[in-house]
Amino acid sequence: QESVPVRPVIRKVGGTVVYEVLADLGSSIELDYATVVIALLDVLSLLYNKFLDVSCSNAAMIDAIERLDQRVTNAVVSPIVQHLTNIAQPKVEKAIENGAASWLGIASSIRDAGSPSVHSPSAATIPEVKEDA
Repeated sequence: QESVPVRPVIRKVGGTVVYEVLADLGSSIELDYATVVIALLDVLSLLYNKFLDVSCSNAAMIDAIERLDQRVTNAVVSPIVQHLTNIAQPKVEKAIENGAASWLGIASSIRDAGSPSVHSPSAATIPEVKEDA
């Protein structure tokens, strides 16, 4: 099989302009989600750095960049943020629960034992609270 260069194609699909760069080779390789996201964000970073060029400072370009940015946000950034939130939120909630449970355990053991001594490890981890009269 001869190597054929991939040529970018612009076409309309259902009224939407689609810019196609990659060819579907029909192989069943699995892609690593993190690697794909990092590569995509690297490309977007290069693209957005190009927008900082002086040639992009006219009103028409700024308007086009803002429209593109909204599409990128909706199609790329928001789904990634939602995915990361779905992964992180249960872990943070569990860490908070565990932290609160360990804090309550320390506080109740101090309360049961009386005032902690200066050399107690618990004394170093619990901040002193002063009440204003």
